[in-house]
Amino acid sequence: MDSQNKEQDSVDWEERIFSDVIKINDYPSLEKGEEQTHVGMKHIEENVRKIQKTVKKEYKYSKPRFENGDTLFARITPCLENGKTAFVDILDEGEAATGSTEFLVMSATEDVLPKFVYYTARRPDVRQFAIKRMTGSSGRQRVPTDVFDNISIKIPPLEEQEKIVGFLDAIDTKIETNDRIIELCDSISQTIFSYWFESFSPYDEFKDTEEGDIPQEFSVAEIGDVCSFEYGEKLTKDEREGDEYPVYGSNGITGWHKESLIDGPGIIVGRKGVNFGSINLEMGDFWPIDTTFYIEPNNESELFYVYHLLRTVPFDHLGSDSAVPGLNRNVAEDQDIALPPEKARREFSNLVRPFHKKSHELRSENNTLSGLRDTILPKLLTGKIRLNV
Repeated sequence: MDSQNKEQDSVDWEERIFSDVIKINDYPSLEKGEEQTHVGMKHIEENVRKIQKTVKKEYKYSKPRFENGDTLFARITPCLENGKTAFVDILDEGEAATGSTEFLVMSATEDVLPKFVYYTARRPDVRQFAIKRMTGSSGRQRVPTDVFDNISIKIPPLEEQEKIVGFLDAIDTKIETNDRIIELCDSISQTIFSYWFESFSPYDEFKDTEEGDIPQEFSVAEIGDVCSFEYGEKLTKDEREGDEYPVYGSNGITGWHKESLIDGPGIIVGRKGVNFGSINLEMGDFWPIDTTFYIEPNNESELFYVYHLLRTVPFDHLGSDSAVPGLNRNVAEDQDIALPPEKARREFSNLVRPFHKKSHELRSENNTLSGLRDTILPKLLTGKIRLNV
């Protein structure tokens, strides 16, 4: 597929009112009192097309309802600003589902393709138009449904929509494929850890300890015997420059900076806030801020063993009762563990290292693809770039 890179007016595109060509909250019918598939706001990730999870809930009252091919558009702050918009493709044929009351449901008419609706909802200018017209109290502002009666968009012919959607869909499909591989790599690594060090399947001889029956070769130890929890360093948003290295807070990557504090690979543990106890692995260099701990393994060759070990510890249940929940590093390091021999720890780390390396490569590729998609999307959907087959 070739593109004409020069900007050109979309003179053959028809200008239409948004709500005339994209239906807003035109719900399918659904029987009340029955258990139905439900999608909550937490089941959609920021700037991710795919719905991540569903649950079953009894349908009791008038909630947003939708089918495959619809788009879920977060209408409340800060979810809209953060990019929560998803395309529905996870339901059975003919199935209708319910969703959070904070979704607007966008559906295609005969003039537009379903995925063209989704990518139109991702347009920065459309989102900003909606954000500026939010109503309600500070912190709980919402987009009124009739906002989309007051914005016009240019609609290309269906044949050109297919080209645009095909280009963007190929990028998102590749990202989703990479995500599945990343998830598989993680699952394999954690399964091996569980097989070796939790169910003790390779071992035949056991001994009775305060930690229960453990293999003869193991010992009862504490987390502090294999690693230490070190404080991250403050780096305010105003101090951050550039985009070379990830900045980690308790809830994962919170930004980027031109400098790193810690050489990767490394482990980050949430220290303060609602996400205290969260565990992240960063394969490259990074900056952990002061709401986190970074982990110093006693032996660098055992880093991946330490990472998977920490994931089995319920740190989120070990927090203090202060106004700001948090994890005390002494409490964390004092947690008892069944410690395998050093040789087994090294062998495990060496075994799973390729899986983590592959995941890192795929995440880097996804970042590149996402950047490409987000750069070209508004130009494709406004006709500034036209595609030829």
